[in-house]
Amino acid sequence: MGKSNNRYTFSGFQPECFVCWVRRSLEAVRIVSDDRRLQLEVIREVTRRLMEYPINGPPDSDFITWFFRFISEATGREDPYSTIKAEFNQKAMGLYPLLKQIVSKSEDPLLSAAVVASAGNIMDEAGGLNFDLEESLQSAIRAGFKLAGFQGFKNSLSDSHRILYIADNAGEIVFDRLMLEEIGDHKVTYVVRGAPLGTDATIKDARFAGIDHVADVVSTEAEHPLRIVDSQVKELAKALDEADMIISKGMLNYELLTFQLQQPAFYILRIKCHNVRESLISRGNLGIGDVVLISQ
Repeated sequence: MGKSNNRYTFSGFQPECFVCWVRRSLEAVRIVSDDRRLQLEVIREVTRRLMEYPINGPPDSDFITWFFRFISEATGREDPYSTIKAEFNQKAMGLYPLLKQIVSKSEDPLLSAAVVASAGNIMDEAGGLNFDLEESLQSAIRAGFKLAGFQGFKNSLSDSHRILYIADNAGEIVFDRLMLEEIGDHKVTYVVRGAPLGTDATIKDARFAGIDHVADVVSTEAEHPLRIVDSQVKELAKALDEADMIISKGMLNYELLTFQLQQPAFYILRIKCHNVRESLISRGNLGIGDVVLISQ
């Protein structure tokens, strides 16, 4: 695969980023504890670390990994989001038969499956946990992609044999399964986190969703769960090196991988913050909540 020069430009750490991480720290502790002193202590430590965050630098995977490990240590829960992820998975599996029918009956099943997969990106603690899944899905399916290079995606798929598919959240992966089933006769390696990281999917979630029946599932490193490029996991490194096509789900993967991947990739995500929106502003009039399928 050749290198891509079409990189998106992030404007670095923004005021909204600071507020977002503080909000997420409070929400994370509230999931497992009503102890207001603990909540305040966590916010103060996260704020202290944020003060050291490089203002003009790219998204920092070390900080993100530290954040979720710190929440785990502070709350005494190895996976503070486990209950939330289980709820996401159960709700998504409950909707799977209906969504499968919608996809199979559509004029373009692959496009419909891609839209459904993108709609599942609402299931993410980064955007807040207060949402109506069914309403959000219906709205996203009605709206479709606000921006999509779908023909390029389709052409790339037809020319590819080995696909690397990088997952995002628990629950959302059920909707990925619909697209994997439409992709058909390709060798797909599906990448999940090697350790709990917010609501991101792990191998346990992938098995629950039945992803292991339609793709080879591999985990990232437990020590560095955000590491895709230069991974020490042999299966992942080999799959990345041999991939004819890369599909990446979610905003965090988009933010990190646009700085790291040398190969062209397709990104499917819901825009949840101003920083990501601004990185795409040259592509059109996009807003918070819009869903896109973009390539670089």
